Amino acid sequence: MTNTALEKGEKHHENTDIHRLLSRYYETWAGINAAYDRIAARCGVTSNVLYLLDTLYCAEAPMTQSEIGARLGLPKQTVASMVSTLERRGYAVREVAKDDHRRRHVLLTDEGRAYAKPLSETVCAFEQAAFERMEPDERLALVETSEKLQKALNTVLDSAQN
Repeated sequence: MTNTALEKGEKHHENTDIHRLLSRYYETWAGINAAYDRIAARCGVTSNVLYLLDTLYCAEAPMTQSEIGARLGLPKQTVASMVSTLERRGYAVREVAKDDHRRRHVLLTDEGRAYAKPLSETVCAFEQAAFERMEPDERLALVETSEKLQKALNTVLDSAQN
């Protein structure tokens, strides 16, 4: 076997290993999403509504629909529809931003905060209980590795644009 054939064989084996790992990663990602779907169902909402309410409840600063969509990875139309539903129920309002009248912030009303609080606390307790089942070094490794993956994905995307 020539060096080129060896290199191709090694490259194929490496790609197969990467594909297997990616498959495991996708299955894990889907399983994590399914766990959040289950906790949302227990709270009587969809996972997207749960994420939206938790995001608004925990937000340190007012957020626009675009910012919410970017944070949650949801299309603008989906966020707009969910916010409209929350508005109709009296849980949210859209207010013109004080610093830029072209922007509208989505804010929870007092009733919305009261509705979101137990949902957010449920999510927090769920996540904390799950993390407590892991060793501290495993938790840190999970977060650090996820951050590295995020940076690597963006680096690949940025280099593909050039």
